Amino acid sequence: MYYQMGNSRFPEFHNPGTLGMYQCQFPFDLDGPFSVTSVRRLSSFTMVIVNSKFTMSWYIKYATAAFRSLEESNVPYPTVEVVYPPVDLQQILPSFASVPGHDKPMPIKKTVKIIQLGRIFSGRQNKGHTEAIKAIKMLNDKDSGDSVSYELHIIGNIHPRFEAYAENLQKSAPQDFIFFHFGVTSTDLIGLLGQGDFIWHLTGIDIAEENSDPASYEHFGISVVEGMSHGLVPIVYVKGGVVEIPGRFGYEVANIKDVVEKTRYAANHPMSWADRLAMIEHVQQFGKKSFERRLHLLVDRQQKSAHFYNHQLPKLPYTCMKDHLSSNIPI
Repeated sequence: MYYQMGNSRFPEFHNPGTLGMYQCQFPFDLDGPFSVTSVRRLSSFTMVIVNSKFTMSWYIKYATAAFRSLEESNVPYPTVEVVYPPVDLQQILPSFASVPGHDKPMPIKKTVKIIQLGRIFSGRQNKGHTEAIKAIKMLNDKDSGDSVSYELHIIGNIHPRFEAYAENLQKSAPQDFIFFHFGVTSTDLIGLLGQGDFIWHLTGIDIAEENSDPASYEHFGISVVEGMSHGLVPIVYVKGGVVEIPGRFGYEVANIKDVVEKTRYAANHPMSWADRLAMIEHVQQFGKKSFERRLHLLVDRQQKSAHFYNHQLPKLPYTCMKDHLSSNIPI
C-alpha cells in the first residue's frame, strides 16, 4: 500500500503500490488547468480520501473533468471517500453523571466562558478572531439588559510571521473580558476546555459573499469536536465542513448579529445535563476508534476490488479494460 497527502486535486507522485491512497486535505488549486501527466498520476491511485462531505463536494466538482477524460478512455480512476480526522477523545471525556444534581436543569451562570481554539493568523482560512472580539464586545454591552456577563478565551499557537497580528489582537481586546492563551501545553488546554461553556468556530464569517472562496472556509474543525467532548455547546459559522459535526446540538450562525443573539439565548437557556451527555456521546463518532474502523473498511473493500480488477475482469470476454494502460487520455 502507498499513501500520499496533498493540497491539490492531483497527487505529486505516481502510485508505486498495489493499492494507492491519496489524501487531499482540500483542492486548493480549485478549477485550474491540469496536464495529461497529472491525470495519469491520479489514475494510478485506487482511492482519494477527504476530511469531510464539504471537501468531498468541492473535490468532485473540480476533479470531474479529469475523471471524465479517464472514463472516456476506459481508464480506471479512484473512488472518493470521506474519512473524518481522528480526534483523541480518550483522556478528555468528563463524567457528568458524578455531578450532584446532574438530573436537574442546568442553572443560568452569571459569567459564561466562551472558547475560541485555533492557530493565530490572518488571511485565507483565518479563525475569525477579529469578528469574535467584535461579538464579545457587543455581548457585554451594558445597555443590553442581559444579566449574564461573557468572557472570551482565545487559545492557540501563533503561526510563524504573524506575531504582529497576534499583538494587534491583544491591543484591540478589552482586558477585563477577553483573555489570550498562546502556546499552551496539552494539559493546560484540557484544563481550559474543562472550564468553558461554549466553543465558537467562526472561520469564514469575515468573507463577503461576492468574494466567496470555498478553500477559505473550515474543511472539518477538530477544535469543535474537542470542545463538544468537554460538554461545550458549539456555535459555528454556517458554511464549511464544521457544520457536519454538531448534529442536533448547538447553533449555526451567519454573521456577527447571529453570534451575539444565539450565544445570548444559549446562555439564558442552558442545555440540560442529559443533552450534554448525549452531545458527548455524539462526538465519539469522530474519535480514533471510529477512524480505524472506517479506514479498515475502505482498505478491505479496495483490496477486494483490486483483486477483481486485476485477476477477474481481464478474463471476461466483453471487457474493454485489458489494454487500458496504453490508452491515450484526451484532455
